[in-house]
Amino acid sequence: FASLAALGDSSGDALLVNSATEGYSLDQKVRRIEDEAVVSSPDLILLEVDSSDLRVSGGGDSSRTNQVVEATLQRLNRRPPPSEDGWSWVLGQSRLASLLDGRVRALFRLGRGLPTRGAGAGESTVRPIDLLLGRETKAIDDAWRLVGADMDRVALAADRVGARVCVVALPLPAQLRRPYPRAAFQSRLLRLCRERGFLFVDPLPAFREARHAGARLYLPRLPWLSEAGHRVVAGQIRLELETPLAHESE
Repeated sequence: FASLAALGDSSGDALLVNSATEGYSLDQKVRRIEDEAVVSSPDLILLEVDSSDLRVSGGGDSSRTNQVVEATLQRLNRRPPPSEDGWSWVLGQSRLASLLDGRVRALFRLGRGLPTRGAGAGESTVRPIDLLLGRETKAIDDAWRLVGADMDRVALAADRVGARVCVVALPLPAQLRRPYPRAAFQSRLLRLCRERGFLFVDPLPAFREARHAGARLYLPRLPWLSEAGHRVVAGQIRLELETPLAHESE
């Protein structure tokens, strides 16, 4: 899901953009989004800025980062959301309503799940089997602390530019839906958000309602995804939107 770039209605009322793409600068991401907006003509663009975009390497001047973020928010929000039916109406009737009322001008994408990496000196490894079985290990606790540290950096940057921070929890991949405890994962993320005054949103119910109401899934072709990869990602998202999760049916 790190390659997922957009999820919205192709008729163009609103466009929810996930711009967290490794190897691209924030300005490159914005240009990519603007190019896409020419095609889809959205009235509202909600940008997810990866927390790494807000870090200033080598302890440099943070004013440049602040200027880029502030300019990005101004460029991507030129018009108020429409009042007609469409994605704005669908999202406005859901738990995403607070994203459309003008108070939120930045969505910061935090964490791509818990990192699984080889153990280095003094490091333990987050093992996929531990995630699947819902185990609590030192490595998983350490990974959550890294997520919290990312949030702290984002909170400081957001305060400087006056942006409210919203954390959007995208659907988990289908293979993690069971038996991995999605509800437990989100409750832990929710606690981290509340500690920092962040808004936490799970868009899955709203997206599922929109699908049932006939909205189309809009996933533009991405240059770093093959045609086969694009079909896999789109298929996984469709599966998540149309299949109830275990804890929702209990």
